[in-house]
Amino acid sequence: MISGDSKNASPRSGRKYGASTITGAIVSTILALAAFLVTTYIKLTPSAAPSPPVTLSPSATHTATLLPPVCARGSLTLIGSSAFLPIAKGAANVYISDCLGATITVTAGESAYALAQVRDAVASGSPSAGSMIAMYDGLPPAADTTGLRQYPIGVLILSVVAHTGLFPASNITADELRKIFVEPGERGIVAVGLQAGSGTRQAFFANVLGLSPGLPDEGSCPPPAESAVSFTSCTEDSDADLLNFVNGTPNAIGYAEVLQPPTGYQHVSVISIDNAAPTPGNVLNGSYSFWIVEQLYAAVQATTLTKDFLDFLPHYLESNPSRDFIACSDAVKGLEDC
Repeated sequence: MISGDSKNASPRSGRKYGASTITGAIVSTILALAAFLVTTYIKLTPSAAPSPPVTLSPSATHTATLLPPVCARGSLTLIGSSAFLPIAKGAANVYISDCLGATITVTAGESAYALAQVRDAVASGSPSAGSMIAMYDGLPPAADTTGLRQYPIGVLILSVVAHTGLFPASNITADELRKIFVEPGERGIVAVGLQAGSGTRQAFFANVLGLSPGLPDEGSCPPPAESAVSFTSCTEDSDADLLNFVNGTPNAIGYAEVLQPPTGYQHVSVISIDNAAPTPGNVLNGSYSFWIVEQLYAAVQATTLTKDFLDFLPHYLESNPSRDFIACSDAVKGLEDC
């Protein structure tokens, strides 16, 4: 369950206007009319002072101007993309701090797994089907979204990351990445990837390496202390696990969605690709290709809370911009699927 976070700005806080006293104006109008009726001429008088401005009611609550439906009650589960997870958690924190009757759970998992969970719940008529949202990196096959509605959210800017000092120039070419991440790999460097259902993995292979991702190695990464063992690749289950491994392994390189500089990972550096850094400007001008559109999927017959959260999310993103995310409302034409 997500707890409130005061560091995130709420796009929903609003104002409720109170009523101003107009008795004086009414009385003046009545007296003026009476004078007109009993006299034979109309006497022009100086213009009356404008009415005082409408004042804000001190008792107004911000929920008075929330987008309808207002603060729906119930529970909601978001599952999927570990890359989008921090943004989803931030939005959930703000929503439940404004809407005390709502409970929102955000859980990381492979994009493909999350989509299957929501789709299968809808297909089976599960009571929970309407209160689930799948967070999916990229665009899945249409056949995998039967019974679901698509909500494009924005562009996730992804990064190649390496243990600090492994690439002193903080730059690597796409050709060098292919040599490291394609079997048999490059001796002395550990290529850390994500599981087969990861949208980030799909984007890395397709957009950066120009290859089909295929299936990752069966074995997960060993503890960083065992990095001296001769192996050239391994996989992790999430961005956080990948970053932890790279942080503790001097010869490791991987890929993830990560803020710059990576907070909490003092030995992780973000690496430019072909001299292009992972920035919104470079995504928009076409020089940086490692990005993916985040899609949310929910049941067509979703609960009121699900609909309200999906309606709220774009406003949250507008109020809480990120250096590694471009909201679809801000994206220029040409960014696919946004």
